[in-house]
Amino acid sequence: MTNFEYLAHPPIPNFLFQSIIDKVGPGDMLECFDVPIPVKEFVMPFFPDHYKILVQVIYTDLPIHCDNTRIAAYNFILETGGDNVYTNFFDGPPDHNITERLIIEKNRWHFINTKTQHNITGMEKGKHRISITVYEELKLFKPIVIKENYLSIDGYPIVTYPALD
Repeated sequence: MTNFEYLAHPPIPNFLFQSIIDKVGPGDMLECFDVPIPVKEFVMPFFPDHYKILVQVIYTDLPIHCDNTRIAAYNFILETGGDNVYTNFFDGPPDHNITERLIIEKNRWHFINTKTQHNITGMEKGKHRISITVYEELKLFKPIVIKENYLSIDGYPIVTYPALD
């Protein structure tokens, strides 16, 4: 799987996202919140129905990490956070050598592999990186099903209990 790729999806019109930029104030490191309904209505026809869509705001450089709730993200950057903000990809521990270093363009859809170790560097003080992010939520746990006299995961009993008559 590639780590990064620009997409051919149409850009989100400025009049739809200006209210998002106006809403963002000071913050610590990272926050996410729901997108306005008009933005969601414009964006979601380009993605499967079960995908999630959020606004992501980054306030400062992010350390090397892998996302734990998604494998990939489709992002549209509204504000970059500065002129030289880099998304860096790494080969993993113990050395963490940079394998790719990118300045991602504003107002252009892109794919990012969030399971590869990556970070954000070069954020300018007082600026924010604001993105619309669309992704399939990673299901870490299989659903527990209650059937007659046992609880199961994928049909395998995990707890049995006496029947209630």
